[in-house]
Amino acid sequence: PALPISAGCRYKAFLCDPAGSSVAVLPLEESGRCEQFPLVHAHAGQTTDLAFSPFADDLFATGGDDGSIKFWRIPDGGLTQNLSNSILDLTGHQKKIESIAFHSTANQVLASSSGSTVKIWDVEEGCEKISLDGHKDTVFSVSWRGDGMQLASTGKDKIIRIFDPRSAATCSAETNGHGGAKESKVLWLGDSDYLVTTGFSKTRDRQFGIWDCRKMEKSLTMQSVGASTGLLIPLYDEDTKMLFLAGKADSSIRYLDLTDVGSSPHYVEGQLFRGEETKGVAIVPKRALFVMGCEVVRLLQLTQHSIVPISYQVPRKSYREFHSDLFPDTSSGEPALAAAEWFSGENKQVTKATLDPAKTSKEAEIPKAKPSKPEPMPKKAVSPPEKESARAPAPPPPVTEPSPAPSKPFAGVRVSKFRHTVSVVMHPSTHIDGLRGLALNVPSDSNGIQANSERVAFPLAGSGGRIAVLDLDKPGRLPSHIPFVENSVPVLDFAMNPFDNCVIAVAGDDAKIKLFRVPRGGLTEVVDTPEIVLRGHYDKVNLVQFHPTAQNVLVTAAYDFTVKIWDLSSGGEEKITLEGHSDEIFAFAWSLDGSKLATVSRDKTIRIYDPRKSTTPIREGAGPTGSRGARIAWVSDTVLFVSGFDKQSLRQLILYNAEDLSADPIALLPVDSSPAILVPFFDLDTMVVHLAGKGETNIKAFEILPDKSPHFLEVAPFTTTSPQQAVAFLPKTVCDVRQVEYARALRLTKASVEPIQFRVPRAKPQYFQDDIFPETRIVWEPVLSAQEWLQGSNGQVRRLDLRPEGMKLLSKAPKEAPAAKKFGPASDSARFKSNKEKKDELVAAVATKLEEQNAPLPQDEMEGVDDDEWDD
Repeated sequence: PALPISAGCRYKAFLCDPAGSSVAVLPLEESGRCEQFPLVHAHAGQTTDLAFSPFADDLFATGGDDGSIKFWRIPDGGLTQNLSNSILDLTGHQKKIESIAFHSTANQVLASSSGSTVKIWDVEEGCEKISLDGHKDTVFSVSWRGDGMQLASTGKDKIIRIFDPRSAATCSAETNGHGGAKESKVLWLGDSDYLVTTGFSKTRDRQFGIWDCRKMEKSLTMQSVGASTGLLIPLYDEDTKMLFLAGKADSSIRYLDLTDVGSSPHYVEGQLFRGEETKGVAIVPKRALFVMGCEVVRLLQLTQHSIVPISYQVPRKSYREFHSDLFPDTSSGEPALAAAEWFSGENKQVTKATLDPAKTSKEAEIPKAKPSKPEPMPKKAVSPPEKESARAPAPPPPVTEPSPAPSKPFAGVRVSKFRHTVSVVMHPSTHIDGLRGLALNVPSDSNGIQANSERVAFPLAGSGGRIAVLDLDKPGRLPSHIPFVENSVPVLDFAMNPFDNCVIAVAGDDAKIKLFRVPRGGLTEVVDTPEIVLRGHYDKVNLVQFHPTAQNVLVTAAYDFTVKIWDLSSGGEEKITLEGHSDEIFAFAWSLDGSKLATVSRDKTIRIYDPRKSTTPIREGAGPTGSRGARIAWVSDTVLFVSGFDKQSLRQLILYNAEDLSADPIALLPVDSSPAILVPFFDLDTMVVHLAGKGETNIKAFEILPDKSPHFLEVAPFTTTSPQQAVAFLPKTVCDVRQVEYARALRLTKASVEPIQFRVPRAKPQYFQDDIFPETRIVWEPVLSAQEWLQGSNGQVRRLDLRPEGMKLLSKAPKEAPAAKKFGPASDSARFKSNKEKKDELVAAVATKLEEQNAPLPQDEMEGVDDDEWDD
């Protein structure tokens, strides 16, 4: 297929690499050589389509082979750095996105095709509104009619269909299209009754056809355009009735005049443009053209190394005046309807606006540029991945405050001792490479990966609910087929037993929880027989977690809005059922001593349970106001940490007083705008929380100070260029304390598992940094049995000293005398000169230079030759 490229009134966007996901966004008028430019890291896999909104110059959407549609907002002034956080994700499709199309009259309405489904989305609400049925195979292309009332589609089943989406989910008209099974495209010719399709015949000849939607039995015309393999891309300008056909790998672009499309001949072929080989092509909106130069159409041709603007101009004797006969009123760029109005059945046309610069201020708002030379694009614009991230976070913007009184001393800003953390991807010899078939559509309630000191587990794509379990001591390239744990139904969540590295609990959409045992030496064959099957929920189980201190205690949550606690030592007996939730449970977390359980749910409420005393909450209060998901964790016995969203879908971090949830939060920190939930990984030893989001290229970090203000101290983040699918942190014992490594994580990408070290640079690394490494909690050994915990006991978690034998403590290191100053005090005033002395020296130096220039030249001082000597 052709490479995606699209143009708005201010920007142009295009895919940089045929096999990649990164999209480049440049100002529309920018030209010349670009050595490197910021990128939008759109999807985990390949970006398959992109389109600018017709009503917002800084908004565009991308579709990927991961089945998601993402929306991106270009900052004011354009991109200055790589962008990986989209403002909205739509994830209803199961297969790769074939095409996306913004509605022609209604704002925030989008149509998309994937597999044999076509969906219409309310972007403002972020949800699917309509699903169109009837397609028997992959839908290649969709197109809106200019008045926004109908939608056309064409697909692999060789049928052209027309839908009235708000009236019926099935098509109102259909007909046989192109006879070939290869890709095809459909494009509605404005708000007329005609549409054009491109495809292949049974003999693999390229074709384009023109159809009347009122008489779909037969095409008005069907023309063959040679036997090339590149699909013809149709582009249409409604104002001039010009149709352009550009084929991938073609060096020419055809132009057809469709002024009299309803009568025969239905088109008049115009002059053929010949240039470089086409990789993709887009048409520039009318409002961005150079109208005073009589430019009626501009195309952007994406070639191997450049973007070539192709201008179609009408020659005129004078270009001083606006030629209204060439530029009728065109679309104003303002939506006629809101999404809710269109879905409710309203119809309205987009208002028209003049392009005359003397009558509108749009000319000053939209940059205009004459077509210039081809814009070279580098062969490889993606920067190499960064192997190390040690940059300190950017300082906060200055805040204007009243000046303090002169007598008040300066109050320093509190900073984290982890602010200069160095995060390093470990050597490739420690990576697990060659992953195939990774499941990309993991539910957002699941972390998507689990790990302990010996193994890592993550879901695989395919039927039967597959989970790969790999040994960390066997890095390297994986074979093409690896054994896995098979759950028999899709996996919604899973957890590894912290006290038994061979046991994994899996929650599925059959309302069951299954516990599997992995052989001590690792998987050698598919394991599909569980040791224990837990039954008790009445709907899909979306959360599963082991107790942090008691052995054989498991907690689960399901879409029946209940939380159940199980005793695995008795064969999987349900012991406690917690009630009180009125909507989906997003996450839960055990307190540090395992006595209480906190939950956060879609009903925007935080609840705390004492499960052994009451099945109803002992405390509850308002949680995050957004409904896109959340995570919860205990910072201490009295403080809760929540990662969630606000009403505007902005991500935020919140600290709550667990003793009084009805009170205002202790602290609230807005983070950024992104649809991915920030999954927290809290380290009680350092009070540092790391936050990772699916599809992002960084891991954020903050030091938490529950009892001091400010409560959030920013720590240098880990950054890279490739997006992550999930992140898991390993036990403290795997860290190399000699390198001051305080945390280690496993980063799951689409093709590998990469270990990451988090280190703190210190001046005396030869000493054990006891301020960073207090005695750590032994979380891999239980302190209670299930029966003891159920009877009311609370054990004390044991601790371990991480100091290697023979390593001295930093706190007991001898104090060094302060180093001597390199420069002594400025006691010799003779070394310093006043401004007057400096000025006099400068004037003297200039005068000396002028005297040298006025001196006689060497040849002026030489003796001349007498006149009579020339006669010899």
